[in-house]
Amino acid sequence: MKKWKLLLSLLGASLAVEATEIAPWFGNDKEFDLNTSYVYQTYDKVDGKYGAEDMSSNDHMLNFSLGITPDSVFAGEAELLLVKSDFRSFGVDSFAFTGRKQLMNDVVGDPFSLVTGVTMTLPTNKGSHDMSTIHHADVDTEFHVSIGKEVSSGKYWLHRSWTSMGYLLSNIGSPAFRSKTLFEKNINNHRFKFFGEAFYGLGKKELDVTKDFRGYGSLNHQTIDVGAAYTYNLGYGREISAGYERRLHAHSAPARVNRFCLNYLYTFSPVVVNSSVK
Repeated sequence: MKKWKLLLSLLGASLAVEATEIAPWFGNDKEFDLNTSYVYQTYDKVDGKYGAEDMSSNDHMLNFSLGITPDSVFAGEAELLLVKSDFRSFGVDSFAFTGRKQLMNDVVGDPFSLVTGVTMTLPTNKGSHDMSTIHHADVDTEFHVSIGKEVSSGKYWLHRSWTSMGYLLSNIGSPAFRSKTLFEKNINNHRFKFFGEAFYGLGKKELDVTKDFRGYGSLNHQTIDVGAAYTYNLGYGREISAGYERRLHAHSAPARVNRFCLNYLYTFSPVVVNSSVK
């Protein structure tokens, strides 16, 4: 008899448009995470050089990612983001590639979990010229570190909290800082997540909506978002999630943003385990 190895994923995808996995825990060795998410984003104001301007967009975003954990120390991920907004037709927004290394793991006895990594994002020309998705330039490279702690009962975790910090460099424009903090509660097959995220660009210019948008690299942009999500474990490595995110603060960026997300995660292993019943 053949059966696939079962996995309860350590973390569902981020509800931000960038669905890159940055949690300080990895999945099981030699397993893949196939993640598909749909995001509907809407806003009716843009904060610019002359204050809040009436400018709206209804955005549809599809993110496909494939992650792999080759061993207990390293993890990798590749992503494709497709976007349709009021400023452009449906098409490719960006490609992203991530590599991460786990330095500490509280699951095996360390005082906390610590993971470092780097993500390279390659926006298309349309992606970098659409204010609905925040890209700085043609090549965005973000160095990030995540630290967290979980409370477990037996082989299952009950709740955990973690935070991450990122520093973004681009081939054009100024750097940026990103931070994210989450709290998660796990109850049998149900998981609840609450999070906040801040993204600050270090440019000197303000967004001028009267001119053609050329990307966020030169802007002193600021965004603060909060949200919540619910995940249900379907078993056999499958999860579905739904969530909502709201923008609380915006400077030189879209304001009053509402974001709704649906996500499907399938974890699988190419290794087949043989078993027999005597």
